[in-house]
Amino acid sequence: MSNTTLLQQFKNNLIVFSSPITRDDEITIVLKILESKIVYFHLRKPAYSINETRSFLNKLPKRLHSKIVIHNHVSLLEEYNLKGYYCTRKFLQGNSVELLKNKHPNTLFSKGCHSIVELSNIEMYDYVFLSPIFDSISKRNLPASFEFNQLEKALIDTKVPIYALGGITPLLLEKIKHFNFQGIGILGFLWSNKNPIQQLGKFFN
Repeated sequence: MSNTTLLQQFKNNLIVFSSPITRDDEITIVLKILESKIVYFHLRKPAYSINETRSFLNKLPKRLHSKIVIHNHVSLLEEYNLKGYYCTRKFLQGNSVELLKNKHPNTLFSKGCHSIVELSNIEMYDYVFLSPIFDSISKRNLPASFEFNQLEKALIDTKVPIYALGGITPLLLEKIKHFNFQGIGILGFLWSNKNPIQQLGKFFN
């Protein structure tokens, strides 16, 4: 596969995480993100109650709900036509992913991994994130956790799609093009800037 094709693969498999904090212009920005070329939008608001999450979803057109993955309040899968559910560590302590997949066969289930060892037990997920690949932008005290030779060996035989997360910017795509990442997840590069939409556009130029 050529370098150009590899880079295009990342751009065609791009997942955006929501802002960790609420912004006055957030719904307008999220609407534009959902209407862009991204594959999924992860709605991650750890402090949101179920009603606050409903309110957020209700402000977005129903036709775009099918691109949204939520991180809390799994019961909302019964109320909305959502793309998927991200299983947090807290959630996994008392719930079975297998049972959820049987209950919601058309829903994608994902999780985050923070070590190579964790990748040995991901077969029940539709995709997972591995992070932080680079120094985190949103969490200044979270440095990169992997050596590139580690990644090359660990991802070569992985059957579940792995998305690179943590410090991802357009300029760093060249550095991860040789690994078996299915795509990328972005957070800090967008939301640390006054113009997240302009930042997102840099991935597609």
